[in-house]
Amino acid sequence: SLNFVYTNSPPVISNLITSNSATTTVTVNYDIDDAESGTLSWINLYYKPGVTSTNALNSTATSSITVSNASFFPTSGTILIDDEVITYTSKSGNDLAGTITRGAATSTAAAHSVGTTVWVKAISTTGNGVGNSIATSTGKTISWDAKTDVSGFYSASAQVRVVANDGAISNMIGASSSAAFTLDTKNPVNGTLMINGLTAAEAATTTVAVTIGGGSPLSDDSQVNIQFSEDEVNWYGANADGTVNGSASTWGTATTTGAVIGSWNWNL
Repeated sequence: SLNFVYTNSPPVISNLITSNSATTTVTVNYDIDDAESGTLSWINLYYKPGVTSTNALNSTATSSITVSNASFFPTSGTILIDDEVITYTSKSGNDLAGTITRGAATSTAAAHSVGTTVWVKAISTTGNGVGNSIATSTGKTISWDAKTDVSGFYSASAQVRVVANDGAISNMIGASSSAAFTLDTKNPVNGTLMINGLTAAEAATTTVAVTIGGGSPLSDDSQVNIQFSEDEVNWYGANADGTVNGSASTWGTATTTGAVIGSWNWNL
């Protein structure tokens, strides 16, 4: 008799690149291949809210899963821990609870250690690189409406993860994570504008020191640009070196982020 062992190779995701815009849409481009299959069971996009598990899981546990911060998790949803897909139906504080389904989406239930990164499935996705029965090829694209899924979120080290399943009984999951990028779905919070230490709307002086924040601080991720005008019609961009642009309707280089910004000084 002849005995043999079939070993499946997982999908291979390569050349993953992300870009995002002021509209909070994240675009993911990548290539995908699989040695044994030209059509994959499913491909999904997951995002990293900067959260880890705080309780260890064995391969059969279906009690609540506690994470370090569940603020940006949906009330019910799908998560990824290592290569296992897990679903939950309710949330209480930092506990993902309700009906916990292990090894969902034909993944394999496994043990997971405390401190493992928890990824959340993105729902508002479109493109030829996400969904069920996806053919392997180059030039895959996913467009993710991040603000719909995770409103009010800011991270300068955000990541997304493309996860694919080829439907085999083992080694079925292949995944690739993006490089870190800035994801901002939070609306800015205005601060107090101070001119020479006062909240006056106009400055009757040729020397101007501008501070924004103070008693009413900005959110720590708000970005500010400064413009000056003599007639409230023509506005000139202010530069970080104390100069002002000579052309109207411009923005200068005096831009930064922080809860309190300034003071910047200009001689007008």
